[in-house]
Amino acid sequence: MSIILCKPSRIAATVDVFDALISERPYKPAWPEEKVIKRLKEESGTHFDPKIAEIVIERADELFKIKKIPTR
Repeated sequence: MSIILCKPSRIAATVDVFDALISERPYKPAWPEEKVIKRLKEESGTHFDPKIAEIVIERADELFKIKKIPTR
């Protein structure tokens, strides 16, 4: 199955949780990168679409770098 054929809501759900976990919030610190990857693997097939979780995990290094780019 191509990611293009997946429901957009499944993509959004996975990347939303990924972003929430790697982001510091007033009520919680950002999770370490290893812990985020572990959670995606644990929840793949239950909370997350397995193919989308696999793609996010494969591209995680790029996503972590993007998150570290300062915003204005």
